[in-house]
Amino acid sequence: MSVRKPVKPMLATLGPPPEKEGWAFEQKWDGLRAIAATGEPAPVLWSRNGNVITRLFPEIVDLSTAWTRANGSPR
Repeated sequence: MSVRKPVKPMLATLGPPPEKEGWAFEQKWDGLRAIAATGEPAPVLWSRNGNVITRLFPEIVDLSTAWTRANGSPR
């Protein structure tokens, strides 16, 4: 299996939340940020540092695999 390269993640920056109508923001809690590549041959998850962390989230792999089987590859 050839491992696809992850895109560089957008990192959070400190600042005030948006106040204009139509804007939303997400609270940053401690934890992992991951980037996923789905489809064939198998889903892959990377940390923001580019480390493969797929084995840490088998439930996400199972969900992605089931979705791809039911709906086809998202590519």
